[in-house]
Amino acid sequence: MKEIQDSEFNTIFIEAFEQSIRDLLGSDVLSSLYVALERSHNVTRNDLPKRFDVANVLLEHIFGVRASRRICMGMVRRLYRKLNLDFHDNPNLTLADYIENAKRIDTSERVAKLEGKLEKV
Repeated sequence: MKEIQDSEFNTIFIEAFEQSIRDLLGSDVLSSLYVALERSHNVTRNDLPKRFDVANVLLEHIFGVRASRRICMGMVRRLYRKLNLDFHDNPNLTLADYIENAKRIDTSERVAKLEGKLEKV
């Protein structure tokens, strides 16, 4: 059960990342980011949810810390929308915190919904 949830979360994560980069910077930049991630850091598209820290460092290197944070926070907001989660900006949280919180909340909400369905049966 957890693998399916992780797989689904990863798909949504990748969609949020790609849509955010495409909307802000264009498809060519997205393609270039994937090439750089794979060549320089051995991170593939499917590795991205587990190794987002590497993508974040690459974005910081290219665009600077502030612009990278803005790009990544846009992606996190989109991720939360796609998961139907409430997003609350908190300057004390890191990007990794936001992503882990989304994953944890999404998983617990799915379990609660599944348990509710089972009780009705």
